[in-house]
Amino acid sequence: MAKFITLERRHFWYGIVAAAVLVGVIIISTSLTNQNQVLESSAGAPSAELKIVSVDFEPKTLERDLVYGASKIEKAKVINKDAFKIAAVVQNVTDKKMTNIPVTMTLTLLGNPESQQIKQGNIPSLEPGASARITFENLKALGDAAGTSGLLGQHEIVMTFAAGEEGLTVATETKVNFFVDTKQE
Repeated sequence: MAKFITLERRHFWYGIVAAAVLVGVIIISTSLTNQNQVLESSAGAPSAELKIVSVDFEPKTLERDLVYGASKIEKAKVINKDAFKIAAVVQNVTDKKMTNIPVTMTLTLLGNPESQQIKQGNIPSLEPGASARITFENLKALGDAAGTSGLLGQHEIVMTFAAGEEGLTVATETKVNFFVDTKQE
């Protein structure tokens, strides 16, 4: 003997809605658990001791949209000279005095990573809460877009503040991408 079970249409839809709510609750709880794990893992990581307040170029960078053939680069930082200098202002955000902080500046042409310029610097002393400015002068562009190709003029500067015995215990790094295009005004 066979039995037939009949469901009313509304009971069927109530079941679908209840299943969807259950799946949503499971997804949200999994997401929150993963977020808590990320927060816990970053809490154990050492905090930055230097804050990079600003990075400035001389001559000043222009911010504009660049068009090279069919490619368009929006809000690009552009230097219109082939010689420039860069300065960074850093702040000691700890309660200890730092001395002899080595700084390495690496200028790279992004289209040709073998083309690099490396300069060394040093911050002799930095009191708690104080700021220091380090400048790298006489930098020469490694390429020039010259109004024709962005790949020929796209540069990256990486400044690394290295950990040392008397200075930082956690290395700090900042990167700046920009274009050198002497045809821009």
